[in-house]
Amino acid sequence: MQGLLRSLIVLASLGLSAAAARPAPPAPPLAKNLVDVITTTAGSFMSIGSVGFVFTAAQETMARAAVSGGARKAVPRFVLRAALTNAQRWGRVTAGFAGGRALGQVWRGEDDQVCAILGAVAGGIAASNSVADIPGSVFTFVAFSYALDRMGGGSPAPAAQGGTPGQMAAPPSPQPTPGQRLDKFLGATRGQG
Repeated sequence: MQGLLRSLIVLASLGLSAAAARPAPPAPPLAKNLVDVITTTAGSFMSIGSVGFVFTAAQETMARAAVSGGARKAVPRFVLRAALTNAQRWGRVTAGFAGGRALGQVWRGEDDQVCAILGAVAGGIAASNSVADIPGSVFTFVAFSYALDRMGGGSPAPAAQGGTPGQMAAPPSPQPTPGQRLDKFLGATRGQG
């Protein structure tokens, strides 16, 4: 049993070492000008809109599979109309988020909480079905975006720790300190098993 415990400790230490050695993914580039904003907005609209189109077309086709008789000829038209409507909505909302954030990056010169709020405002406006719906939609999108950012650890890293004002603080990595025994770090002691 102790041999199994030792093997598990060694495997865990190798896993911790591999996780610590893995570099953080690079941050996406900031939008620098109006062309970047337009490219980001259009790319988001096209990519997410096409996903919405395919998803809705498949869903509507399966839902209308049991239709028979003369109504069967109208099914493709209904499927296409529903898929285009949903694709446009998905594309508008994501383009609002991405374009608003990119516009904030151009305006502020960094990617921070203000850029995220601008993206949520633009997404809320794009999601509205009428002018009267804009205030409620914007409030909902901004509140939800803010809450998600706060739950995800969206506090800026202090400049004293080597971070820039808009950079997110990196979570502490679970690594044993120099001189700490691995079995104590993992909470394993002899005699347990």
